[in-house]
Formats: sequence, structure tokens, C-alpha cells
Amino acid sequence: MLTLTQKNNRIGPLSFLITFFISLLCVAISVWAVWTLDLKWAIFTLLGMLFPFALALVKNIRRFILGLLVFSIPLNADYNFMFHPSPGGANSFSIGLTEVLLLFLLFHTIYYIVSHKGTVKFHFFPAISWPTVFLFLFYCLSVINAADVLWSAFDIFNLFKVFVFFLVIANNIRHKDDITLLLTALFLGLVSQAVIVGIQFFSGSTHLGLLGLGESNRMLAFEMESADVSRPGGTVGHCNHLARYIGLLLPVSIILSLVANSRIVRWFSAIVSISGIVALISTLTRSSWIGLFSSVFIMIPYMFAWRLMSFRTLLKFFAATLIFAGIISAFGPVIIGRITSYDMGSARTRITTAKVAWNIIQDHPVLGVGINNYGTALEKYWDADDPFTRKAAVHNTYLLYLAEIGGPGFAVYLWLLVAFFIRIKKAVRSRLRLYSAVAIGIMGSFAGYLLTALTDKSYKESLTLLLIFFTLAAIIEGINNLNIKRDFNFSVYSMNGALSNDV
Repeated sequence: MLTLTQKNNRIGPLSFLITFFISLLCVAISVWAVWTLDLKWAIFTLLGMLFPFALALVKNIRRFILGLLVFSIPLNADYNFMFHPSPGGANSFSIGLTEVLLLFLLFHTIYYIVSHKGTVKFHFFPAISWPTVFLFLFYCLSVINAADVLWSAFDIFNLFKVFVFFLVIANNIRHKDDITLLLTALFLGLVSQAVIVGIQFFSGSTHLGLLGLGESNRMLAFEMESADVSRPGGTVGHCNHLARYIGLLLPVSIILSLVANSRIVRWFSAIVSISGIVALISTLTRSSWIGLFSSVFIMIPYMFAWRLMSFRTLLKFFAATLIFAGIISAFGPVIIGRITSYDMGSARTRITTAKVAWNIIQDHPVLGVGINNYGTALEKYWDADDPFTRKAAVHNTYLLYLAEIGGPGFAVYLWLLVAFFIRIKKAVRSRLRLYSAVAIGIMGSFAGYLLTALTDKSYKESLTLLLIFFTLAAIIEGINNLNIKRDFNFSVYSMNGALSNDV
């Protein structure tokens, strides 16, 4: 005979379903009421109303929001206001899906820390946080010289968001499973971009109707002798931004496809790597192609040094090389055409814009011309021999920072890069094979970053790339923090064992 408790357990799910469908009906009526808005806002309204029900269905709200937050980065599901196009930085204030999810996770993190009454601490991660804080201060100081304060406000707002994002993500890495979750979210985001890129590239369509996403700058017509070649940008926006985004993630997926212990992880990482390489080729961004080679080249000696390159791994590496050669062969005409065809002076422009940037730097060595104010100086400093320099920022991340925030601010930016490198090296020394492999992959990503930053400004102007960069930094800090906890627990366990033996 059923007890009262058993009866309640049986009725519970039915009551939940009834409540759910009644609520869904209310949502549908509410959406119908606002359907007079633009279609994209009607869709976002519907998704926003369904979000609480999704939270009610998941077992771990924190991990659900954490994964969704990282996955949402390349989608650029944002609302942009006070739009004011800039040649070298943010074009507007943006609030969207990523910011909403970040706010949810921030409140959840604060609640979690407060509810544990001092047993859980909020980590500042000073190695990365201090140079980021000082970089933010120099952003603000540079406004003294800014001719367009609104442009400066865009970049300052973005850096503030990125810093909060870093702290929230890093403080939510509490277990090895959180590392796996973040990598899965990053990889799923990359696969989604690869699918969108494939549709854009092979259809040649300039608009796939991805309402509310970052498809507004999705295709660039690039003249190559007698042909127009489409350069897809996915929802990241610009083809060069997309290429840098892929270049930051591919090294991690490549190394996991070779050395991960789990067969599922290896196969999933291999699929991500193949789709990412195809998407990278489709962007036609030559410097990112070179950057990927440099990333893999950097990873190989680290894999040998930390004993990740076994005989079996070597066989997988040769198999991966054959697959890569097959992909290159399949896209041979596209690659050869991009390398050998006339590039409309793209390579030459890197030199002329660098000369303009250097003249600006010499005249504004301390505070620069103001963060995101490179465009305000072009009218005075542009090179008459290259009209492109009158409207384009220097295609070099280092020179762009130096011109906008001056020598001291640029030194802080270099401090951030050096600190990141040191923290990666520390994470590489992890005892856990997974942590070491991920850290070596991020080392490869960092090497690609340093190289391709010489030929592009994407890493400074794209919020997507800033978020991905600091996601990788958060993963590294999370690995280092977990290593400290693991070593401490191991020491306590060993000490207890020694005391037991003495007794």
C-alpha cells in the first residue's frame, strides 16, 4: 500500500508538467503581445521567458550557466547602442546574451561564497588581475588626450566587462569537471562557427538571416585578379576576427585529439580540429594560417619534454598529418590562389600604416592619443602615398596599443602578456596529464597570438577575442589553483599516513 509520501512522489511530476505547460501558454500569449516588435526582439523575448524554465530543469544551475556563457561568446547576440564606427576599437556599447549570463553567474557566485560563511573564498588571481587593473587605469588616463571621449568609453567599458568575466570564470573553476565543461563549451562554439562558415563559404551568401547575431559584417568581397572571393566571418563578424578566434582554440583541440585519455574526448577534439581547420582555410587569412603552424611547432617540444609524445601519440600525430595534408589538397586551389593572387595591396598596407602609427607614437609617447582614438589622428598623420591610411588603423596590435595609450600603458600590456606566459609555464608542470596537455595547447595558442598580433589589430578591437583570451587565462589560473589544492590534499594525506604508521 502506498504511503502519503509515495503518493506525493507519484503526483509530483504530473503537477510539474501541468504547471510547466500552463506557464508555457502564458509565455506564448506574452510573446504574441510583443510580436509587433522586430522579429529578432520577439525571438529574444521568447528565449528570455523560457530561460527560467530551463534553469528549473537542469541539475546544476551554476555549471549550466557557466557552459552557456562561454558557448555564447562567438554568437555576439548583442544589442548595440550609441553606434559610432571606429577604425581601431569598439564601435558601440553592447549588452546582450553574454552580459546577461555573466550577471546571472556573478550573482550566483556571490551567493555561493556568502552562503558558505568564510569556508569558500573569492580569489583575485593577482598574476593576471593586477596587470589588467593597471591596463584599465591607463585606458582611463589616456582619455586626457582623447579627442573623441565616446570612442574611449566603448573600449573602457569592454575591458571592464572582460575583467569581471575573467574573475567570475576563474572563481567558478572548482573541479576538473569544470575545466572539461569550459573546453566543451569552447569547442561547441567553434563547431557552430565552422558550420555557419561552411554555409557562408559554399553558398556565397552575404546574409544567412542570423537575426540578432554578429553576422552584420559577415562577408568581405576580396578582389583577386578576375574573381571575387567570399571571406566568411561566421557570427564573429569579420573574417580576420574569426580567423584569430579559431587560431586561439585549435591548438587546444589538436593536442587533446592526440593525448587525451578518453576515446570520446579524442574523437570529439579531432572533429573540432578538422572542422576548425577547414573554417580557418575558408577565412583566407594568411597570417592565421602561419600562426597555426607556429602554434603546433611550439607545442611539439613541450609534448616531448613533459612525456606526452609516446610512440602511440607519434602514430596519431602522423595520421593527423596525413589528414591535414588531405585537407590542404582539397582546398589547394583556394590556398594557392590566396597566396599567389594580387591582394589589393593588403601586405603593403601593413607597412604604410605602421609608418603612420610610428609618427603618432613619436608625437604622443606618454599617454598616446587616447584609447580607441587612433581614428582621430588619421586626418593629420595619414600617408598621401597610400590613401588607405586615411581611414584604417595600423594592422599591428602592439603598435596600436602603443599609439593609443603611450609607452607606460604599453609596458603594462606587455606585463600582462609576460604574466600570462609565466602562468602557462606553471600550469604545464601539472602532475595531471589533462592539465598539462591543456596548458601546452594554450601555450600554442599564445604563441600564435604573439605572432599574428604583428599583422592585425583584431586582438585589441574585437570583444569576442578579448573574452576568449581571458577565458584561456581563467582556465590556466583554474588549473594552477586546482594544482595547489591537489598538492595540499596530497601532503595532508601523506602526513596522516606517516602519523598512522608511527602510531
